Amino acid sequence: MLSPAGFDLNANKIQALHRPCMALLDLTYMKHSLIYQNLNSKLYDSKNAVTDLGGRVLKHDYKLLAVAIVMSASFIIAENKDKNFCVMVTNKLSNWSSISVSDIQKFAFTILEIAETHLS
Repeated sequence: MLSPAGFDLNANKIQALHRPCMALLDLTYMKHSLIYQNLNSKLYDSKNAVTDLGGRVLKHDYKLLAVAIVMSASFIIAENKDKNFCVMVTNKLSNWSSISVSDIQKFAFTILEIAETHLS
């Protein structure tokens, strides 16, 4: 997914995304009900197109899941030291996937919140 999105796969930070992406993918598999429950209950209001389509559609939007995991991993790698990296990753993923930056961020921050709660 990173190559079609235009990332240089030889860049150190992009290579470093693999390990946290795999860990976050495992976490989202194990905690998927909790993640989607949190998304539906506190992040999406009734005016949002995602909820207008129903929770079932959100739950099966694997492209959104994938870009949110990569954005979450970029946030972990940046460690609040290089915010530009996370912004650059999110913008490229948004352009590639046609998913808004805010939707990617909402999903990614929910994943990170669950990760922090269950892995610390």
